[in-house]
Amino acid sequence: MRKTKIRALVLDFGGVISLPQRSENVYNILQTLNLEHDEFMPVYLNQRRDFDQGQIRAKQFWLNVLGELGLESKTVNIPYLIREDITSWTIINDLMIQFVSENRDKFYKIALLSNMPIEVLEYMRKEFQWLELFDETVFSCEVGVNKPDSEIYKTCLNALNIPADDCLFVDDALENVRAALALDMHAIQFGTFSDFLIEFNNQFRPSSN
Repeated sequence: MRKTKIRALVLDFGGVISLPQRSENVYNILQTLNLEHDEFMPVYLNQRRDFDQGQIRAKQFWLNVLGELGLESKTVNIPYLIREDITSWTIINDLMIQFVSENRDKFYKIALLSNMPIEVLEYMRKEFQWLELFDETVFSCEVGVNKPDSEIYKTCLNALNIPADDCLFVDDALENVRAALALDMHAIQFGTFSDFLIEFNNQFRPSSN
């Protein structure tokens, strides 16, 4: 079977480079707020759009969440919620970092394209030396646009300066994968590392020129 040549690999962060949001930290937040998962999570996700776009900072995000839930903010330790939330999203999938490191020179360029609030990005830049593996990094909080809006993909493609069909995009969210395909990028929906590796090796061939 003929494999598709790929010059650029574009990876999502949450659920690809990092593991899915860690349930232990979510549980800690739920315990602090005395809430059930099903009543908390829809509000939490609803408020993340502006947060990921960098329009609000973490404190305001949590004030908005608490307000929508009808909770009194004065009785809640907001810095604790911020720390637990950041930790929940930054447990790294070491297998993916190893893959990027081992295959770095096989690609012309590698990019990181992610929806991400300012505080998580600040934490990552302080804690994760592996960010240096990426030629380009495009984050929603810095460009003011979230996936799956086409503009954030176009920003990444412009930074890479290569055609869309030379790029492979990897994301755990189907809507984000579909948005990449609509721009003529190749795409894989990430589930597990082993499944990703099989699909990648079966269908694609990296190229450094």
